[in-house]
Amino acid sequence: GEWKKFTKGKDHQRFMYPRLLGLAAHALAEVQ
Repeated sequence: GEWKKFTKGKDHQRFMYPRLLGLAAHALAEVQ
């Protein structure tokens, strides 16, 4: 169970980071 939770967390991070980077880039573009 623990291992599955760990891999699931890693999977979640892999999907979240590009999304956060995209939001940050969009916000910067709006400011400039």
